[in-house]
Amino acid sequence: MSTPEQIHHGNQFVKILRHGAWYFLASVLTKAAAIVLVPIYTRYIPPSDYGIIGSLDAISRMLPLFMSFYLDAAFIRYYYEERTVSRERVRVLYSTQFWFVSVWGSVVVVIGILLSPVTIEPLVDVPFSPYVPLTLVSPLFLQLGIMGSQLMRANLKARVVSLISLASFAATAAVALVLLIPFDQGVVSLLWGLAIGPFVSVVAFTAIAIRQGVLGWTFEWATLRRGLRFSIPLTPNLAGAWISGFANRLVLAHYGTLTEVGLYTIAVQISYLIYFVTDAITQVQSPIGMSALTEDTEAGKRQMSEFVSVFLWTLLLAYLGLTLFAEEAMKILTPSNYHSAYTLVGIISLSYVASGLYRVFTTVLSYHHRLWVISVGAVLSGVLSVALLFAFVPSHGQDAAAWSFLASTASYAAWLAWWSQRTDPLPLDWSLIRPTLAMAGLVLAGYIALEEVDLAEGVAVAAKVGLLAAYTGAIFVIPGFAPLRAGLTGLLGQARARFRGAV
Repeated sequence: MSTPEQIHHGNQFVKILRHGAWYFLASVLTKAAAIVLVPIYTRYIPPSDYGIIGSLDAISRMLPLFMSFYLDAAFIRYYYEERTVSRERVRVLYSTQFWFVSVWGSVVVVIGILLSPVTIEPLVDVPFSPYVPLTLVSPLFLQLGIMGSQLMRANLKARVVSLISLASFAATAAVALVLLIPFDQGVVSLLWGLAIGPFVSVVAFTAIAIRQGVLGWTFEWATLRRGLRFSIPLTPNLAGAWISGFANRLVLAHYGTLTEVGLYTIAVQISYLIYFVTDAITQVQSPIGMSALTEDTEAGKRQMSEFVSVFLWTLLLAYLGLTLFAEEAMKILTPSNYHSAYTLVGIISLSYVASGLYRVFTTVLSYHHRLWVISVGAVLSGVLSVALLFAFVPSHGQDAAAWSFLASTASYAAWLAWWSQRTDPLPLDWSLIRPTLAMAGLVLAGYIALEEVDLAEGVAVAAKVGLLAAYTGAIFVIPGFAPLRAGLTGLLGQARARFRGAV
């Protein structure tokens, strides 16, 4: 009988396909729908106002650092251990963290409101109401929702998480569209949507936690201290990620224009499709990896190494597809005043490839409690990002913002991989990794060459299709790809068998 402690048993790729498919479906339905909404948003909101959204979004994404101190990471770390003790210990763990985030997060919201006249309002040049309250409240709802989703993910309840994510998105979109179109509320309509959606998520996850008996009127200081001892050393990781991924918008707004921030924000939204792929997969693989390492470290490392090879090939396929056709996508989705943003997509989306890969090494480091490695790397990548931003954004604008994001993320991924391999090396299969990187590099070089040639639109699209087909078809031609080919063939065979059985 399968138990939560045995989630790593069996074929990890079948589990990723089965459970990750729900995360991916939710991402496709919500994020693809969000992409479909981009033409509506950009029709009613000019790039300069979109820059306000991007700037306020950057501020709201910084607040979880102070609201929860990354306690959701501590929950995943200790959940499996507490399950082996008793269900009561799980209730104490969940309840303690939930009530701490609820109370302390509310205090942070109040402090933010009091300080907003000298922080948010002059920085983004917006009035207090309703901009400031909505910007501050939405991350608190988001953090409380994450608490519930972590419990579901720890037990591979992908369907539950995905359905709640869909409901949250539907609420966000409905509120935003109603306020945007009939009531012509502009930027405010999106802010209301971004607050209501997470609130729906909080209500749903909290109801589930109460029904399952894991949320009660329980609080234990010892459990909180243990969690904070684990999570606080990781907060520089969160801070570094924010500096690398979002501070560039504020720097760009200061040295450039809100129009540039708006174009950069649209490019990020398109590039985020890569994040959807990585998130859908790693939400399943991360708990599997931690569970495997906990039971048998050597077997867990072999399992994770096998995953890296397939994951890298899949990520680069998604990256190349998005980068090659970014211009066409931008022309379809946005008015002409947004089209130039396509040049940023290839740079920004490569950052999400790097961030997806380093999650594997973060799992190894977290298991061995090498938290200082994660935090120091985050600080160094943040310092690098800030240095690059202030050195080049004043003269190169949004291009420098995108390249600084890539440089800091790639350096952080390299740092984590190096230290992870020093701590407890994964037996990486370089015979697969090298040809994967080489093929992706050749396709990318071909795309760059195409950009320098003035071709008819139809010819250019056909050439890009050929380049993408070359990358995909290489696994059937190059001998070094034989293990990957065999693995993918076997996985597809199992998927077909499961489909026939379901029918």
